[in-house]
Amino acid sequence: MCFSVRDSGVGLSAEDRTHIFDASTQADFSHARRYGGTGLGLAISQQIVTLMAGTMGAHSTPGKGSTFWFEVPFQAAQQNPANAAARPLASAVERRLSGQVLLVEDNAVNQLVTQAFLEAFGWQVSLAENGLQAVERTAVQRLDLVLMDCQMPEIDGFEATRRIRARERALGTSEQYGIPIIALMANAFEGDRERCFSTGMNDFIAKPFKQAELYSVLASWL
Repeated sequence: MCFSVRDSGVGLSAEDRTHIFDASTQADFSHARRYGGTGLGLAISQQIVTLMAGTMGAHSTPGKGSTFWFEVPFQAAQQNPANAAARPLASAVERRLSGQVLLVEDNAVNQLVTQAFLEAFGWQVSLAENGLQAVERTAVQRLDLVLMDCQMPEIDGFEATRRIRARERALGTSEQYGIPIIALMANAFEGDRERCFSTGMNDFIAKPFKQAELYSVLASWL
């Protein structure tokens, strides 16, 4: 499905169009300084669209205005809404999960989207922005599951998992009863799954993921 928004504003030059989705340059973008706002809206929007497996772009003519568009894939609705097989996510949400999950993610957009998914499932969500915070939170919070991003500042998800598992062993917790840790990894390559398991993670989700995919993995660890 394609969505588009057209305006009749000042438009963008060819040079400006090459940077409008770049978060590293948008905060200092001249249009943002001149017309208000942080200038980060398009960069954030593109990240959300990418998480939905979509694409985003813009067409613009200086002095005449701009058109911004994005496309995201959707499955066609079935004629019979009572068909449970045609509504895997709807059926999943009806079987609401419960418990406390720690979402370890340093990207604000990914945090926002994943937290919304989790809360729709019925989870109570706590947040950590890096692996060091994850190690600290798991030591003091009673948690039912950890969603662990693998690439983060301070210490990454792999090292955080090693430390969590080491603490569990020191406390006499067997591997069978350790807290489930699910890896979140973008740009996953062959061998990444094995690396996750070897560091003590229990399962693996590749980014970007759909809401139903996330539910399926989480439900298997309840």
